[in-house]
Amino acid sequence: MMREAALSSLKESTSLSAIEGGNPNALSLESYVSSLVSELKDSDFKAIGLSEVLIVLSTHVEFLPKVDSMSSAKAQALEAQFAATLVACLTSSKSETRAAAEELLKACTEHDAISSASIEQGEKKLLPA
Repeated sequence: MMREAALSSLKESTSLSAIEGGNPNALSLESYVSSLVSELKDSDFKAIGLSEVLIVLSTHVEFLPKVDSMSSAKAQALEAQFAATLVACLTSSKSETRAAAEELLKACTEHDAISSASIEQGEKKLLPA
């Protein structure tokens, strides 16, 4: 019950009201990504519910800023950290987290929300097995 309420809250807080068009709110999506990146640590990749958090974000990928429109150093750094976080999620012991991260990475690259260079940098940050 609590998980559904939290996920519903995330969905509602990242969308504009119906009067404002009902599309995702770009500012809240930026906060969502920033919070996700800052909160996830290596041990959190096996947390229950992470896959649902990634799935919520994947429904709004087309509204994330495009890489070529990111002019500030802060936005570029967030994009690189976000890519590295998604790559790290691929190492999760939970198959649903890996699957959600893979789908989100695929959608982000298709919509130019993250660059292939950032994904490669994220791969380099992974510790060898």
